[in-house]
Amino acid sequence: MDPPSIRDEHPAFRLKDALRKCMYRYRESHKRFTTALAIQPVWASDPPSLRTQLGLGEDWSDEELGFVDEHLQRITCIFAWIAINNFDRNLRRLLPVGGAARLVLGDVHLPLTQEQCYRFFGRDTGQDFFDGQFSFAAISIDEYNKGIVEQWPEGRFPFLSEPVPIASGAYGDVFEVTIAKGQLRSAPGQSNDDDRKVALKRFRRGRDWLKEVQGLDILKESISRHNRLTLHLAAMIQGIDFFLFLPLAELGDLELLLQEGISIGDDGQEVARYNFHAVFPELTLKDLIHEFATLMGAIDFLHNHVSSRRNVPVYCAHYDLRPKNVLVFPPEPDSPVGVWKISDFGISSFEQGDGRALAQPAWAQYPTVGDIGAGRWQPSGTTSSPVKLLGPHRAPELSVRGYPSHMSVHLEFRNSARTRSRPKSRARPYRDVGQVNIRRQIRPKGLSQ
Repeated sequence: MDPPSIRDEHPAFRLKDALRKCMYRYRESHKRFTTALAIQPVWASDPPSLRTQLGLGEDWSDEELGFVDEHLQRITCIFAWIAINNFDRNLRRLLPVGGAARLVLGDVHLPLTQEQCYRFFGRDTGQDFFDGQFSFAAISIDEYNKGIVEQWPEGRFPFLSEPVPIASGAYGDVFEVTIAKGQLRSAPGQSNDDDRKVALKRFRRGRDWLKEVQGLDILKESISRHNRLTLHLAAMIQGIDFFLFLPLAELGDLELLLQEGISIGDDGQEVARYNFHAVFPELTLKDLIHEFATLMGAIDFLHNHVSSRRNVPVYCAHYDLRPKNVLVFPPEPDSPVGVWKISDFGISSFEQGDGRALAQPAWAQYPTVGDIGAGRWQPSGTTSSPVKLLGPHRAPELSVRGYPSHMSVHLEFRNSARTRSRPKSRARPYRDVGQVNIRRQIRPKGLSQ
């Protein structure tokens, strides 16, 4: 074995061994990452200890060491990780000069561009810094950010393991991912204390992703809110990939609930996704109707009560209400059948009103659901009638040719009410009332038959 070099014996470079233990997915070189929270156990915040740990000379003052501790933790770790030459001198270059308060370069600036790395550290060391920084600058998912966040192609998502496929549709694929603690932020300075599972939706086409993000942003920024809508956590672009981060519905969707947690696998065999009777031990028809009524309130909210930040009314038609697009979250005391939330606003329509108080119901100005989209979806140079692109599921307000039919907006209520509840060949879930046919027994009050 070769004797250790002088550089290997430097205390700062021994940090690399400690940092290895703080790395997630260490054996996957292009996916390994650590976080500011994870490196805290190996970072000495006491200035005298920090001087010893980093092998810095006695000419470093406590104020300078405090500056390193506050602003240069991750950059110092990158120096150790890439075994930078002249560790002491390169670190001192980043300190404010002549008592200046301005931060020359700090952790808040990561990741740096290649040009910045070359300018600060020279070409060879700069390239090493550029390549090594992404392990210490994992992407954070910030719920409070508005709009779209573009990420570096080299950026590392803070996923503890490979995404697990959940579902696949015409517009993209959905995965379950686990985000490392500290990397999901609900507000500045507030992050997840534990590892958090979320849903990641990856779109096949950018235009589909953009349309859904624009609609979800309207709902997210609305002055009024409804707790039965599935709003996104963040929207991101990375290279040619388009992502939506969403809350994870561990119980799947309403269609799976109505099949008692049983789905059909790729081989055509039944697969139990969860223990239905353990999750819903006291399920009754009354609870089911109550949850349906709450869901109807969410539909009414979309139709009549969304408002922009300027308090201008916004009218929304979902266009695709069906059991697959109603997510089911774990039961709560006031919702023993689970918390149902409307999702998938990819083909939904949003139309802003004129801001004046309406003496008539908001939807009275729209003869049909399809008229909301007038002037937005046009066929190729043939007519000005609004048209929806066809997909694997065509919303019921569209005719067989894809044009909106002359049916009332209340069709969305009827469509949601006509959810089938009879499992195809399963035991009855509603043991105290017998088998239920929602199409026959549950209709919103006042709607036509």
